[in-house]
Amino acid sequence: CVLVTGIYVTLVDSVDIALGSSSLTGDLSVTASGAITDSGNISVDGSSKTATFAAGASNDITLDSSGNDFKTLAITNGNNVTLVDTDDIALGASTVSGTFAVTASSITNSGDLAITGAATFTIANGESITLDSSGNNFQSSVTFLASSGTIANITITETSAFDFGGLTITGDLTATVSNG
Repeated sequence: CVLVTGIYVTLVDSVDIALGSSSLTGDLSVTASGAITDSGNISVDGSSKTATFAAGASNDITLDSSGNDFKTLAITNGNNVTLVDTDDIALGASTVSGTFAVTASSITNSGDLAITGAATFTIANGESITLDSSGNNFQSSVTFLASSGTIANITITETSAFDFGGLTITGDLTATVSNG
């Protein structure tokens, strides 16, 4: 288990890596040739700060500690990816070859999402999901959920045909498909 404290940190591992409780005031970059997991809360929540993870297209990334707190999080590559954030999260450019599950109080994206497997986005009651990057490409179903209650608004942009999973919202649904 690796515990990290610092400003700008880059970790590279030739096998699996497990991150323990870690707090950074700058960017975090983690590259492994195996799975990436957490055993404690990870905080990379400073203004304009990014956490970037790369596990390879066949390795999973599981960052599911309930106290994780990311400002922007990007997945360079990973197979099945599970992300939990204690409040809002902005998803940077991400390439996921398997499933993608994100839980946060609200979810936005600041980079294109290329997701091969089913994607599930879970937010807090009354919050919104905005995935409006013009290069988003979801190749399987996309499900939007509220952890309790309802979703306020959903905005999504997709570059190919789009398959909504189950959906219940109280506000607006804005969906843009450019090549579907």
